[in-house]
Amino acid sequence: MKKHGFMLKTTYEGEEILHRLLWHIVEEESERAAMLARGWFNPSAVAMVFAFHTIEAYLNYVGERLAPDIWKQERNYFRREPYRGWEGKLRKVLELAGLTWNPGERPLSTVLQLRQLRDLLAHGKPEKLEGEFLHPAGTESPTPVSTLRKMIVPQEKLQTVLSDVEQFLCQIHSLAKPKVKANDNFFGGHPLQGTSEYSVHSTTIHSDKKPEM
Repeated sequence: MKKHGFMLKTTYEGEEILHRLLWHIVEEESERAAMLARGWFNPSAVAMVFAFHTIEAYLNYVGERLAPDIWKQERNYFRREPYRGWEGKLRKVLELAGLTWNPGERPLSTVLQLRQLRDLLAHGKPEKLEGEFLHPAGTESPTPVSTLRKMIVPQEKLQTVLSDVEQFLCQIHSLAKPKVKANDNFFGGHPLQGTSEYSVHSTTIHSDKKPEM
């Protein structure tokens, strides 16, 4: 192989738009769950947890575009009330977009329930089940249901949850778009559609020679 007598230097700049990549996983697991009459629980659980991760990633994506100064120091900023922690970050993004905090109403209530699901799994512990059922003689006792299963069943719940998540992110996105400070061609008109990765680059001849004095 012929060697050239010079080196090239390519500089690049780009971004992986993580929330769109995560949403692709949500869609794939949702499709799997929909095709199964039995065994749908596991892909439904995966889809719901990754839906929450999608929300997390989107909050950072839109937040740093609406308020870049805050996101440069986010670890310190979101340590203080009233914007402490993940919920504080969510409140801040809604405020920046111009949305009100209505935790008792969908779709926000669904988003907060997904946070509970994520925490339950991230800090997983065995759940002790105890109680009592009253049922007619000659019938079997109902099966106790864990907190985890209550969050995911019935099978139809998944589509309701994902619809709420998409609606929630679209609400933020549509209000945030005119406010985005940076000229961002990849922000798009829909938070979950479009490319999940892009880069631009340029190449020049690279020289290690020091300039002559």
